[in-house]
Amino acid sequence: MVYREIRSFACRLKVMGNEKQLILLRGLPGSGKSTLAEAMAQEVPGSVVVTTDAPIEDVPESYLSPFRMGLAYGLACADTRRAVAQSAPRIIVDHTNARNWEMGGFARIALQKGYSVAVVEPQTPWAHSVKDCFTNSSHAGIEEEDVANLKAAFEPLLPLEEMVKAQTPSERLAECQAVMERIASEKDPEIKTELTRAVLLNYPDVLVMAVRSTRLPIIPDVTEAMERLRNSIPTKSYHPAEPTPEQTDQLMEQLSASVNKESPEQSPGDR
Repeated sequence: MVYREIRSFACRLKVMGNEKQLILLRGLPGSGKSTLAEAMAQEVPGSVVVTTDAPIEDVPESYLSPFRMGLAYGLACADTRRAVAQSAPRIIVDHTNARNWEMGGFARIALQKGYSVAVVEPQTPWAHSVKDCFTNSSHAGIEEEDVANLKAAFEPLLPLEEMVKAQTPSERLAECQAVMERIASEKDPEIKTELTRAVLLNYPDVLVMAVRSTRLPIIPDVTEAMERLRNSIPTKSYHPAEPTPEQTDQLMEQLSASVNKESPEQSPGDR
């Protein structure tokens, strides 16, 4: 069994006494994660392997489709909670774990019950080769371009204390909506304009969805977010790439309209 422990948080990949472990496998499809997960599970009796690879009933979408992966991630989190509740000595999560929020979601579940956390990647010769991982992948419907796009989405690994704070897409969307509502209620026109510009610059990934969709039922505390926005307001001239006053006014109209939208009964998936 060949692997590399790329980040260990009080975990030596060997059960010592009553220590319980969560091992997050990280890597591309076809890099050897599933084989590694099986080998690691055999080391410790009672280990549980949590995977996002299993087919999902009545979901015909391709393996890497956002809808299917969102469902698979949610099911994997549920399986992790179940394994933690049963005090499994070692829980191995077989998932790409490209983004910190994905790993953070699993880590939060385990840390609440005293588990140590480690991030491990397979050390197969082809682990970082898009072409070879595509060739070795057993998942139907995956194209080489899909693997390349997934590799490009990998984020640098954060320290555990930052990883567990990483926002899921739904959490970030809800924060953006709550921030926009707070700005819409600002009485000072100049401050409102400045903060709206800051929203355009700080939430480019979710802004369009935040404006167009109904209010998520998540109610986040946006005190820190508002402080970040205020601190990001330039004290001098704006960069030419920043929104024009006309664009700012147009968004303000959309923000004002969004405040009056009713909350939906359910929220969109995390992917």
